[in-house]
Amino acid sequence: MKDDNDGDATLLLDNAGKSIPSISDSCLDETTPFLVLLNGFEKGKKILVLTAQSTLGRSPQCIIQIRDNRVSSNHAELLCECNKITIRDLGSKNGTFVNNRRCEKADLTDGDRILVGSTELVITIPKK
Repeated sequence: MKDDNDGDATLLLDNAGKSIPSISDSCLDETTPFLVLLNGFEKGKKILVLTAQSTLGRSPQCIIQIRDNRVSSNHAELLCECNKITIRDLGSKNGTFVNNRRCEKADLTDGDRILVGSTELVITIPKK
């Protein structure tokens, strides 16, 4: 996602995958799950998971766009339902890894590390 702010601004996404201006961490809902990019061009960025189904990939049509040539256009998707978040690989060339294990589908827990291409993310799932 393109974000012209420096520092560790939070990037919000609407249901159409369009970026919404960043807000300070003090404005975040304490129950909203989010991803943090651990490396790459946007290291430190926080991405709130606001939709029930969020595609992740290099394509501008993805809700969570990752600028990494090793990430497939439509690499994976996050599914949020019944207080559970699942990641599912969408047939990507380089695979999706959760905590260093390649997976087709995995239920995520707080602190899990996700690797897509060369990009590593960590998920925070606040307790409700």
